[in-house]
Amino acid sequence: MINLLSEYFNKYFDFQTRTTRRDYWLTFLLIFLLGILFGILSSIYSPETLLIQNVWSLVTIIPSLAIGSRRLHDTNRSGFWQLLWLVPILGWVVIIYLLSRPSVD
Repeated sequence: MINLLSEYFNKYFDFQTRTTRRDYWLTFLLIFLLGILFGILSSIYSPETLLIQNVWSLVTIIPSLAIGSRRLHDTNRSGFWQLLWLVPILGWVVIIYLLSRPSVD
């Protein structure tokens, strides 16, 4: 898990290479669970932990877009397909489908 986080943050601005399906979804799950953990901590403890949650969200925006772009490149698609996240429901279904497609050589 630490290796996934390390690679996630080491490739902070890498929008060019590829990421396997396994690495993408494990990293997504880890980042998602950490976000939930920070949310729970902010609701239990003082408002200072809300700052931690907000900082975490800001710190993970760019690497999340980068890993999504790398995953889409692995399926021979442009990273701009991530704009489908802005289309509620239908766009989300389509982008999740594209991100779950197998790698193309």
